[in-house]
Amino acid sequence: MSRTFLTTGAAKVLAPREANVGDRLPYLGHLDEVTLQTRDGLLVQTLHLAGFPSETAPDDELNYRKAIRETVLRGAASSRLAIYHHVVRRRVTPAFPDPPEEPFCAGLDAGWRDRLAGRRLYVNDIFLTLVRRPLQGGAGFLERLVRQPGAKAADLERELRALNAARDAFAAALAPYGPRTLALYDGPGGAQRSEPAEFLSLI
Repeated sequence: MSRTFLTTGAAKVLAPREANVGDRLPYLGHLDEVTLQTRDGLLVQTLHLAGFPSETAPDDELNYRKAIRETVLRGAASSRLAIYHHVVRRRVTPAFPDPPEEPFCAGLDAGWRDRLAGRRLYVNDIFLTLVRRPLQGGAGFLERLVRQPGAKAADLERELRALNAARDAFAAALAPYGPRTLALYDGPGGAQRSEPAEFLSLI
């Protein structure tokens, strides 16, 4: 909405009827440093995976890692837990160390830098998002119907513990992939920023 439009008479009439942009978003905000809560009761946590050198790892190592991934996925299987996988591809500029002093190595280094300078290089950021959701369908309706007054906070705490346990299980199983939980952090000037929100803006 432009500044010019805001000064018109029509804007004064229509502005109160306009919905806030925030009302269109499904997120309430952070429940804690690593957990997002949605308006419909979902709890969301996201892991960033640094990756694994699969091209240089031996076949038996790859098969072992695959078996571990399958085991943890089977163990986490639940109608209350949804798992999402995203790959975000972004362009990067490589950072080079200082050139070597030895003439042959310096020439080789210069040729390699020139070769890379003419290419577009990309990195794949891998994210694993875990979503803990309330019971669905008739079972969920009955659970909400018989819930005692004041039990909502206890239910939320129980759901959060279950989500944390699932995240810890995935982080342990995927340790060779360098998992890191997205969280709140202090930005420039001390302003608090959200890595989970930044990730959502990418997708």
